[in-house]
Amino acid sequence: QEVAALDGSAEGGLDWEAVKAAAEDRFAFMVDFVNKPFSPDATMRMLKEGTTSDYHARWRDCDLEHHGWEPAVDCFREFKNAAPEMRFQIQKIAMGEGFKACAYIAFEGTQNQSILPILPVNTKIRGVTCSELEFDGHGKLRTESVQLCFEAPFEAHPVVISFLAQSAKQLALREGGCRILQRALEVAEKEDRATLAQQFRGHVWEASASPHANHVLQKCVVNLPPRKVLFIAEEFKGRAVLAARHSIRSRMLERLIEHFPTEVLDELVCELVPEASRLCYNNFGNFVLQRVLEHGTAAHRRALVEALSVDAAVLQKCVVNLPPRKVLFIAEEFKGRAVLGARHSIRSRMLERLLEHFPGEVLDDLVGELIPEASHLCCNTFGNFVLQRLLEHGTDTQRRALVEVLSADAASLAKHPVACNVLRCAFTNCPVRDQRFLAEVLSADAGVFRSLDRHFTASFVV
Repeated sequence: QEVAALDGSAEGGLDWEAVKAAAEDRFAFMVDFVNKPFSPDATMRMLKEGTTSDYHARWRDCDLEHHGWEPAVDCFREFKNAAPEMRFQIQKIAMGEGFKACAYIAFEGTQNQSILPILPVNTKIRGVTCSELEFDGHGKLRTESVQLCFEAPFEAHPVVISFLAQSAKQLALREGGCRILQRALEVAEKEDRATLAQQFRGHVWEASASPHANHVLQKCVVNLPPRKVLFIAEEFKGRAVLAARHSIRSRMLERLIEHFPTEVLDELVCELVPEASRLCYNNFGNFVLQRVLEHGTAAHRRALVEALSVDAAVLQKCVVNLPPRKVLFIAEEFKGRAVLGARHSIRSRMLERLLEHFPGEVLDDLVGELIPEASHLCCNTFGNFVLQRLLEHGTDTQRRALVEVLSADAASLAKHPVACNVLRCAFTNCPVRDQRFLAEVLSADAGVFRSLDRHFTASFVV
């Protein structure tokens, strides 16, 4: 007590190094106590000696939780009534930093009633739990968070895995059950994973809207071969658009598009494409369309682009928000038509976004189409903006080629009310050597240069 008063750390207790051994001993005593016959008085004494008054325990897989000593006694009574022969033994305690530790506890026995819904009834089982522990400054247990362990070398018993697989549909609807099923899908044998997934056959639509079960379905899609869970995609047929608009079901569609062979999803994508112009503005549907653009076939993407072409803003968002490699096909669609696109009131904006967000070398073919027509395009109401983006974001080689074309008629272009903006942009963004080259062209004839200096628009260039 004197040391505690002088130290003052950890709420008046000792520092962690000083109480580690006592904390470990207290917890070992508590685990051993669980193996004894139930006595409410003895249980209360054990809790008061080994835990804090605000002791909080939670078994996450089973959605069991209690705060304080009296609820803990009640919970212990229920457990001993349901599983009187269950025995526990510490396998390992890892004492961490900051009054925290992790304990691996082996269990073996039978439960006569379903107090632990993740375990079968009237069947002898064994396994290991992992407990995350936190102690106070005196080495008393303050919080305990328990879950079934699947990690080596403490893998779950095959009987437990089999029971989880067979009970998947019911367990998936609960938060704790959802979490343990996801972990089981990562470590179970192929047959058990397939059995687990098959529990949802005929119930996919319902489960895909559950805030818990949908995570299990997603894990099935990610961790199992598509041929084993093809029924999941089948149950979305005829309802793909509804699912794409749904806050939870849309996530299932995303996983299907990411992990299933594209030809398997033809029917689903064909349902989405006609509604693309509306889905792209939906809070959830827009993500589904992005997955189609990322993972769909060339035919899927082409159909989607054509459907969205009536709304250029959507295509522009794709270019802005997705990696170039995911939407390279958009640039491909402009090949051979770049000049027409640059002159168009709406398509020109698409070209601007491509020039802004794609690496310059990726667009060499498109730029190669634009540069020979630069003298005409820079006088165009829309084309001049495309050339300005090229000067701002193109490679030095592309800028140089454009400046050489513009220099052939630089004086006339400087006087043009639209083209003068392209020249001004060149002086702002081109390398110094190209700026000097263009300046020498404009000032080569003193008389012409004076006329430019007095001209209303050209004066802004010189």
